[in-house]
Amino acid sequence: MRISTAQIFQQGLFGFQSQQVNIFKIQLQLASGLKNLRPSDDPAEVARSLELEQIVSLTQQYGDNIDAAESRLNFEETTLNGVGNSLQRIRELAVQGASTILSQVGRSALATEMRERIDEIFSLSNSVDPYGDYIFAGNQGNTLPFTQTAVTDYAAIKFVGDQGVRSAQVSESDTIETSDSGADVFMKIPSDQAVHGVADLTNTGSAQIAPVFHSDASLVTGNNYRIQFTSATTYDIINDTTSSTLSSGVAYVSGATIEFDGLRTTITGTAANGDAFRVRDAKYQDLFTTLNKMALALERDSTSSSQIAQLSATMQESIADIDNALDNVNEYRTRIGGRLNVMDNYRDQNEAYLIDTQSAISLLRDVDYAEAITQLQQYSLSLQAAQAAFALIDDNSLFNYL
Repeated sequence: MRISTAQIFQQGLFGFQSQQVNIFKIQLQLASGLKNLRPSDDPAEVARSLELEQIVSLTQQYGDNIDAAESRLNFEETTLNGVGNSLQRIRELAVQGASTILSQVGRSALATEMRERIDEIFSLSNSVDPYGDYIFAGNQGNTLPFTQTAVTDYAAIKFVGDQGVRSAQVSESDTIETSDSGADVFMKIPSDQAVHGVADLTNTGSAQIAPVFHSDASLVTGNNYRIQFTSATTYDIINDTTSSTLSSGVAYVSGATIEFDGLRTTITGTAANGDAFRVRDAKYQDLFTTLNKMALALERDSTSSSQIAQLSATMQESIADIDNALDNVNEYRTRIGGRLNVMDNYRDQNEAYLIDTQSAISLLRDVDYAEAITQLQQYSLSLQAAQAAFALIDDNSLFNYL
C-alpha cells in the first residue's frame, strides 16, 4: 500500500486540528466554569439542570413569601399586643367605675380616659402593615376596615371589610395564613349580654340601626322586639315575643337615643313608612359596643342608690365582656405565634432543599477542574507527540539517501 505525501499531510493536519479542538474546548470549560458549553454537548444534563434551576427559583420565592408573611404576622402581633394593653387598662377603669363610693366627677374622669382608649383601639384596628395593606380588612387590603358614624353621644363603629384571610405559599403544596379578619378579632366576642339590631330586607328607606346594648341589665327580658315605622317620622316599639306594643307614635329623630326594656340603640338616616328593625339576642357582641356601653354608663349622672346600683351592675357585666375580648385577642396572638413557628420550620426546610438542589445543579453544570486540567495536559501531551512524530515522518524521504 502506498501513501502519498499529500495523504500524510492531510492526516497529520486532521490529527492536529482534532487535538487543538479538544484543547480549546477544555480551555473554554475552564474559563467559563461550565461542563456543557452548548445544549448539544449533553442535552439530558442541560435539560435537567434547567429544571433544577426553576426549582431553585421557586424555592427562593417561597423564602421571600415566608419573609413577607413573617413581617405581616409580627406586625399584627404587635398591634394585638397594643389592643390587649388598652383593654387591660379599660378593665382597670371599669373596676374603678363599679365602685359605689366614687363621685360623678370621678366617674366622668374615668369615662374621659376610656374614650381615649376606645379611640386608640379604633386606630389600631385600622393599622396598616409594612406593605401598605390594612391588617384586619380581610381580602380587601386597600379598604379601611372600620368606620365610625357619630350618633347622639358616641361614635358607632362598623366593620366594612370582609371575613377573608390572606395566605402565602411557603412550599410547593403548603400555604400559611398571614392575616386575620377584623370581624373575627373585634366583632365576634362571646357575650351573655349580646343583642343585635337588624334592618328588614324589605326596607325602602336609608336608615340604619346602631349597635344595641344593655342600658339597664335589671330590665332586660331577653324577648324579641321590633321598631316599626308607621310613617317617615313616627315609629312604634313592639315586643314580638308577647305581641304587645311598648310605645306607639314615637317621633323619629335621626340619631336620637331609643331605649326600652333595658336596651339602648339609635337609628340614623332617612326612614320610610313600613320600614322595620328587629332586635334579637345574639351570641356575640362586638368590642366597640361593649366599650361604648361602659363609657356611656360612666358619663350618665348616677346619684340615687338605684342608679348607682344599675351603674355597678353594668360595669360588672362589661368586665365579663372585656375578659372575653382579652381572651379572644390572646387567642389570635397565640395563633400568630404558632404560624411563626411553622414558618421557621418551612424556612429551614426550604434552605436545606435549596442547598441540595444547587449542589445537584453544580454536579450537572459545573466543570470538574481537576479532571479538566488532567485532560488538558493529556491533550497537550498528545498534540506535542503527534507534532514530533509528524516531523520525523516528514523528514523521511528517499532524497536523503541519494
